[in-house]
Amino acid sequence: MMLPNLHGDTVVVWRRPARDKFGDTSYVEHHPISGVVIDYRGQDEPNPNGVPTAGRDLARYDVTLYCPVGSDVLANDLIELPDGDQYHVVGRPQRPKHPVTGWSPGVMVQLRRIEG
Repeated sequence: MMLPNLHGDTVVVWRRPARDKFGDTSYVEHHPISGVVIDYRGQDEPNPNGVPTAGRDLARYDVTLYCPVGSDVLANDLIELPDGDQYHVVGRPQRPKHPVTGWSPGVMVQLRRIEG
């Protein structure tokens, strides 16, 4: 089933350009993607490595994006959701394709944000 672009959200892709003359890079706003379905999945988990976090446990937030076919997302991008929070892409975006017909439903992107 192909998702229509009628009721999706718009997210912004942030990407690192080439290094400047000092060897530095920082993320810059690259392009928006509209028609995105956002699946929020948040879970808190304790700090597994024992690093001090001012008496607070780490919180990990996982999100899955379902983007239209041809969406330009790379494994090292940051994604800004409509609420303004930025998430790191986890692994490569998946572009499933039917083995017989070649039909593709879109691009699936796993995101993660850690606070603490």
